[in-house]
Amino acid sequence: MHARNRKIRLIYFCIDIVSIYLSFLIVIKISPFHISSDPSSFRHYLATYLFWGIALLLSLQNAQLYYTDRYLSISDECLKVAKCVILTSVLTALFIFTLKIDFFSRAVFLESAIFLFLSLSVWRALKRYAVRYLINRGYANFNVLIVGAGNVGMSLAKEIKATPYLVIRAIGFLDDIKTGDMGGFRILGNVGELERWSRSII
Repeated sequence: MHARNRKIRLIYFCIDIVSIYLSFLIVIKISPFHISSDPSSFRHYLATYLFWGIALLLSLQNAQLYYTDRYLSISDECLKVAKCVILTSVLTALFIFTLKIDFFSRAVFLESAIFLFLSLSVWRALKRYAVRYLINRGYANFNVLIVGAGNVGMSLAKEIKATPYLVIRAIGFLDDIKTGDMGGFRILGNVGELERWSRSII
C-alpha cells in the first residue's frame, strides 16, 4: 500500500513538472514580442522560470497536493493551487527585483501565472473526476454496518450516501426494534448479529 502511494505521488509530481514546463513554453510561444531574443536576456528568463518552477513544486508539496485527500472538494483543491501560484509568484517577483531583471515583461509574468494555475488545476480536477468514477463503481470501497436505525444512524447513512467519494458504502442497519427498509437502506438484522454480519461484508 505504501509503495503504491509513493508511486502515485511520484506520478503526480511528474505531471506537475510537465504542466509547469508546458505553461512556460506556451507563454514563450505566444509572447515572442515581449521576450527579448538576446541570448543573455533569454538566459535570465530561463533562470527565472527555473526558480519559479522549483519554488512552485516545493509549495505544492508543502500544501499536501501530492496526496489524494478524499475530503477535499475540487474547488478547495483548486484554491490551494491558486495560493501556491500566488505565493511563488510573489517570491519570483522578489527574485526578479533582487537580480534587477528589469526587462522581464509584466505581461509575460501575468500570463505565466495564469497558465500555471490553469494547467495545475485542470489536471487535478480531471483526476478527481476519474477517482470518483472508479469509487462510484466500487473500487477500493469499504463496506460498513450502521448499528441503530434511529435519527443518528439515519443522519450518518445520509451523509455517507451524499459523499460516495469517501470510499465508504453503508450496506444497511442493525437494529433490535425496526425492520424493513429505512430511507433506502435495509434493516439486516438485530444488534446481536453484528459479529456474523461483520465477517460477511469484508
